[in-house]
Amino acid sequence: MTDDATAVLASLREEMTESANALLPGLDPGRAYAAGGLHACALKALAALDVVLERHRPVQLYGRVEDYRGNIVCGQDADAGDWDQHFEGDDDGIWYCKSRPTVTVCSSCSDEGDADLRAAWPCPTYAGIARELTGRGAGSGN
Repeated sequence: MTDDATAVLASLREEMTESANALLPGLDPGRAYAAGGLHACALKALAALDVVLERHRPVQLYGRVEDYRGNIVCGQDADAGDWDQHFEGDDDGIWYCKSRPTVTVCSSCSDEGDADLRAAWPCPTYAGIARELTGRGAGSGN
């Protein structure tokens, strides 16, 4: 999955490398050294953005299989073999259903165990980076 911000970073990295490869051989040694240093600094800055974006990824959360009274609410039919849509969250005995997506949150800004600490996707960090890189709103990030 490549989102807008990641795609723009890859494109910038490629453009900078192509430009450096085209310009550096024609420059005198002093300017080539300075331009090469700027190119290396820019690549380091892009790598730092990659690290931040790797930490801020969308995570889909799902509804529970049972309500708080123990009634099945997900709509999956056990007799039809639909139970492969279920998974246990954090080995806590609570089962969730992939056919009941609830909200998408940020992997870094959210505490999945605390509903009050969930940051909707896109989070402010991702949205700000994407806005600056693309020149528009962050979009869905998918």
